[in-house]
Amino acid sequence: MRVWAVSDLHTDYPDNLKWCEDLSIKDYQEDALIVAGDVSDDLSILEQTLSLLCKRWSHVFYTFGNHELWENGRRYRRYAAA
Repeated sequence: MRVWAVSDLHTDYPDNLKWCEDLSIKDYQEDALIVAGDVSDDLSILEQTLSLLCKRWSHVFYTFGNHELWENGRRYRRYAAA
């Protein structure tokens, strides 16, 4: 198992979301991915991005970044407590 880490995906930009969509479905199936925040300040895009990543890695760990919390703290605060 390999452990990968990424941050600042900013998938609210279409090119960045496309990059995630184009990642191999097979190459990372036995690996883990740490997503260290700053994915999107739009909850639906965040969910879409994490769903894409979960189809590619066997384990995905996510933490909020300052982008999510500062831009839309009210929307995300309830999820951070879970």
